Amino acid sequence: MREILFKSPVFEKCSLSLFVPIDVSAFEQEFGEAVRGRPSTFHHPIPNSNEYFEIILNEQKIEIARKIG
Repeated sequence: MREILFKSPVFEKCSLSLFVPIDVSAFEQEFGEAVRGRPSTFHHPIPNSNEYFEIILNEQKIEIARKIG
């Protein structure tokens, strides 16, 4: 998923609903620590840009959005 979505120049946002609870530790391994004060939010920088992807985890949902930072 990461290779497809995050490398697309036109990807803006998506929401994924899951049937099983999310394993937060898997996201920590892939994206590093969560945003301070927001334990379910991760940021993934976009190379050569001032943009990043914000990944928000809910119990059975993942929301990803391109942000300018």
